[in-house]
Amino acid sequence: MGKIHRLPEKKPEPISEEQEEREFLEAQRGVPQSDAPAMAEVDGPPKTRRAKRKPYQFPFKCLPDLWIKKLRGARYVATWKLAAHLLEQDWKQYRKPFLEGEPIALSNGWLKACNLSRQCKSRGLSEMSDLGLIHVQYRLRKSPLVTLIRPPPAEEDI
Repeated sequence: MGKIHRLPEKKPEPISEEQEEREFLEAQRGVPQSDAPAMAEVDGPPKTRRAKRKPYQFPFKCLPDLWIKKLRGARYVATWKLAAHLLEQDWKQYRKPFLEGEPIALSNGWLKACNLSRQCKSRGLSEMSDLGLIHVQYRLRKSPLVTLIRPPPAEEDI
């Protein structure tokens, strides 16, 4: 048998720092540098800063102190849920709470989201009217009209 001839091994050429950095970035991105201009045209100009994320805002409802004091005597949870919903609807309609305005039609459609039955709604409405927070106008085969009773001004406001 004859000798095995091996080719002389080539020594790797020294790589400049710029070339090394370019190769590193290509490996990180997964896109070869030659394709980078084509990708920039598709995606638009490169973003320099990440857009700030909006902080999470907790949805909340404000209840007047008078309502809180009176609602502490309520027997049903539905009364609290109705109070929060009525104040929210009043705010959405007039953008200011407790304005003397049109009554709010309280339909059964929103009850599904709040997990309240029609009976809970009627119990809550009657309890809130007994507490003196609302005035309810019942109508046959229609949703009741609810008017919020404006609380008297606080002593600090006078």
